[in-house]
Amino acid sequence: MNKPVDPLPNVGHSWITYLRYAVQCEMFGGYRYYKDPQKQSEQFKKLYHKCAYNGCQACFIFLKSFDSYYFVSAVHHHDHSQPEDVGKYHKISIFLRPYMKHFIENDGDNSQIINECYSKLGIPQNHNYPFFAIKQDTLNNYISAYRKKLLQLPNNGKNPYSSFDKFVKEYAQLNPDDIASFTVNEFEHPSEVCFIFADSRMIQFIQDSDLLFHIDSTYKIIFDKLVFYVLSTKLDFTHVIPLLYFAIKPDTQENISLCLQKFFTTFQITPKFFMSDCALQIFNGIKITFPNAQIFWCALYVMRALRKNLYRLSNEETRKEVDKLMNILCYTRDLPSENAERLISEVQALIMDNEDFNKYFTKQWLNHCEQWISSFKEGDFTFVNNVSEAFSNI
Repeated sequence: MNKPVDPLPNVGHSWITYLRYAVQCEMFGGYRYYKDPQKQSEQFKKLYHKCAYNGCQACFIFLKSFDSYYFVSAVHHHDHSQPEDVGKYHKISIFLRPYMKHFIENDGDNSQIINECYSKLGIPQNHNYPFFAIKQDTLNNYISAYRKKLLQLPNNGKNPYSSFDKFVKEYAQLNPDDIASFTVNEFEHPSEVCFIFADSRMIQFIQDSDLLFHIDSTYKIIFDKLVFYVLSTKLDFTHVIPLLYFAIKPDTQENISLCLQKFFTTFQITPKFFMSDCALQIFNGIKITFPNAQIFWCALYVMRALRKNLYRLSNEETRKEVDKLMNILCYTRDLPSENAERLISEVQALIMDNEDFNKYFTKQWLNHCEQWISSFKEGDFTFVNNVSEAFSNI
């Protein structure tokens, strides 16, 4: 494709139209794009896509509201003059897998998945784009893994949501002391789902409100974009114990708050300390529910999230120095507060000329120093959130 992609009309577009536009942008630029979803408002999520080539500023933006996609703007000028940062990004286009997933969910023929994907997304069958090429072994593994996920919910009928609703209601009647609730706005193609479960037998262990409650999420073990959360803790005399499980769609601070409030109100516990990854919807969900609670971020996730965004800094030496300073701030517990503030100032000085990274750093890190700088955290709590992550595969 050798001409810029035409802008889309300012109306709500389908998911397929959005994917097709993204694929056309990748073909025009000859390089894959990455996605940085950001919450715009209560109704809209901003989908910001940028060329993954080192230093390239080509990008496009959509706003998503439920199942509609609204085109906002695009920059199609590509600059691939810098050395390519090989191995930094996944080599396959991120826009192939969503349609492959959709194809599998609708019982598509495995042998036709690539042909159907290319046809629907407007990719030529004889293309020479490496980011659209998928090895057969990789494809087979993905198909096998995803079909297993489709079997996870109880299958008492053709629709997994209606059968699961029946299952939860039966469980709740037999176990009235537990929390077991399931709500869905419709069974066929729900846009709002909330499942909450807590075993009341675990509550006997957590009457101490000074415990550190760990919360972790994953989207990889349940189908249909449901995000699965686990709340857990650890006592001196026990192994890690799970307290609350919930699965939600969409993954918003309001839904997270609803589930946490249900658990802590039911069992009359006022939490003081939480640890999570650095997702802002989790932070906000906790904060609006328990404004006086202290929230700590897992140092491992802080550094992982930072490193995913260091590509925004074009100078390699600057990237290395920012990485080093942030690592010190995350893991050095006995660092005096004045030294921590000095290191933060050094990071700001390094990035001050980069408006894009500066804006990201301020929103994600500078506004949340108490969550991730170890010397600002109260007590001797752990640096990492592996207590809750231990249950992500249950």
